[in-house]
Amino acid sequence: MWHYREWGAGPPLVLLHGIGMSHAAWRAVIPFLRRTRRVIAFDIAGFGETPALASGVAPTAEHLAQSLAKTLEELSLREPVDIAGNSLGGAIALEFAKLGRARSVVAISPACLWRQAPPFHVRYVFDALCAGSNTCPAVLKLAMRVLQPVCHAVEARIQRHQPLFGGGIGDRRARAQQQDDHRGKAEEQKDAESDEQGCFRHGPLYRDSGDG
Repeated sequence: MWHYREWGAGPPLVLLHGIGMSHAAWRAVIPFLRRTRRVIAFDIAGFGETPALASGVAPTAEHLAQSLAKTLEELSLREPVDIAGNSLGGAIALEFAKLGRARSVVAISPACLWRQAPPFHVRYVFDALCAGSNTCPAVLKLAMRVLQPVCHAVEARIQRHQPLFGGGIGDRRARAQQQDDHRGKAEEQKDAESDEQGCFRHGPLYRDSGDG
């Protein structure tokens, strides 16, 4: 059975992360989804806290979708469900639909849609991830611990609707305009004070000469 976290109540919504991630990848959007849905975010087999598929079973999108179907049956979810997935999760979601188990699918940048062969870099990226997880899992865990505060900081900025990298061009222009307006008002006030001081320095425009 796949490891999962669950929030909210309502029609079930299954979430599947991308390669190298876990259910935590959806953390930033959970507060919005849980308001009206029973959100179930899984660790795909071989990632997070879910063990890999059985020995001899290749971790293809088709086999992973079949494994997910068994997990949902164990959760008494035998009717078609809404499912969303990113990257590898998107490919699994599409395969899940082919099994007739999906009511609707949202596939975000799904993998495995190439017509003849995968892009040149895919094999090397996958090989590097597999080699790293097999030969130096401690290093990968340390890297995740180091990156976790960064991820939390990014998540906090997203929740506050703040830009991730200091704001866009529009924000910078707005700040520059505010600074110009502030300088303009300061100069106007300074000029007004200078004129007022000049009036007192030179005396009134009309003097009483004392002549009747």
